[in-house]
Amino acid sequence: MAYTLPPTNLTNASGFDSIIIYTSQQVPILIPMILLFIYVTIMGVGYFSMERRKGYGNISLWSAIAGLITTTGSFILYLYEGLVNLEVIIICMLITFLSAMFFIFSSKDE
Repeated sequence: MAYTLPPTNLTNASGFDSIIIYTSQQVPILIPMILLFIYVTIMGVGYFSMERRKGYGNISLWSAIAGLITTTGSFILYLYEGLVNLEVIIICMLITFLSAMFFIFSSKDE
C-alpha cells in the first residue's frame, strides 16, 4: 500500500482523534499492537505483583483480567470510525473467553 499525504485540514480544529484515526489507517497494525501491549503488560504486572505479595502467581487469573480490560478498551475504540476493525474485537473477545475458561477450569490448589 502506498503512503498518502495527510489532508490539509487534519489539524484545523478537528482534534487529536482525527490524527490518531489517520495514523491507524496508514498503519493498520498499530491499534491491534497497542491492544496486545496493554494485554501483555496488565497480565505480566499483575502476575509478578501477585507473586511478590503472596509467593505464587496465578497467570490464568491475570490473563482473564487483562482480557476483560483489553476487550473493553477495544469496544470503546470501535466507537470511533475507522480506528478498530470488527475482526480485532472478535479476536479480543475470543482471547477473553478462552482465558476466562482457562481460569474457571484451572486447579485452585495454588
